Amino acid sequence: MKKGKIYVIDGIPVEEFYLQNAGPITLLQNGDYDVLNEQGY
Repeated sequence: MKKGKIYVIDGIPVEEFYLQNAGPITLLQNGDYDVLNEQGY
């Protein structure tokens, strides 16, 4: 079994940090339209 590294920024996983701190332009550029809809943009 392969163990992957979990990257952490300020004590939270990178994916969660990205979702909390990404602006609408960044989300559009990365194609995260579902997150945009959840945030109300």
